[in-house]
Amino acid sequence: MVLLVSCKTNTVAQEKTPKKNTKPKVEKPKLDDVQDQQDEQNQRIDPSTILITGAIQGVFKDSNICGKSYKASAIFKIKQVVNTGSGIVNPLSVGQEVRLGFISPKANDFENLKKEVKVDQEFSIKVMEGLCPDMGQTLYEILNFRAID
Repeated sequence: MVLLVSCKTNTVAQEKTPKKNTKPKVEKPKLDDVQDQQDEQNQRIDPSTILITGAIQGVFKDSNICGKSYKASAIFKIKQVVNTGSGIVNPLSVGQEVRLGFISPKANDFENLKKEVKVDQEFSIKVMEGLCPDMGQTLYEILNFRAID
């Protein structure tokens, strides 16, 4: 005969289960957020674009700049040139007044645009430089803008 003797009890021993290493979820920033943060920190700006601050001197409906039609345009007095991308042909300078064409869908509703863009209010504006067909003048189009508090 065989006799079996054990030190353990008949119940199943409770063993510690190893905890899973879970990493906290990190929310990925949206593309626009990354772009805005980079613009604000002056780290990166696209070629042929200029980031400027200043005041709107006037907003106009159905404008023609260099033979190109715009639903809205603005005269902008530059207070500061924050950053400039590569390939700029005619750089902007502090104190200069320049006519900018709106290419955003906001220009389609001129009355709302005029309420949003008040004369003498300061703005941060990202513009894209282009050359007029005669190559003698420069055309600036507003890519995006925001009011400075």
